[in-house]
Amino acid sequence: MALGGQNILSMMGKLMEPKKTEITDKLQGETNKVVNKYIDQGIAELVPGVLFVDEVHMLDIECFTYLHWDLESSIASIIIFASNRGICVIRDTEDSTSPHDIPLDLLDHVIIIGNMLYTPQEMKQIIKI
Repeated sequence: MALGGQNILSMMGKLMEPKKTEITDKLQGETNKVVNKYIDQGIAELVPGVLFVDEVHMLDIECFTYLHWDLESSIASIIIFASNRGICVIRDTEDSTSPHDIPLDLLDHVIIIGNMLYTPQEMKQIIKI
């Protein structure tokens, strides 16, 4: 996020109360309003990012809940998960099993791409998706 001489962290620092460690829904809403206003005025530009999560099976259920929430937001990042696991029990759950240790509700929103060798034409087709 580029903000005409400022960055998003300094703006968030002004909005947050001292020594507060959790971003509340209220703070998130206020921050989103300011960022959207800056984007509308041409002061800021939203640059989407890519988040690569290797060893995704090491995440717990709370991390997956956050990532699922993030994917449904209007400014969602592209998230790439990497795992070498089959069907396993998801961390911090009693007995919830799922392929690649990713909860089924999140798994329904992803595209699984195997790591076999692809031709250049196949790679172009995958990237188009």
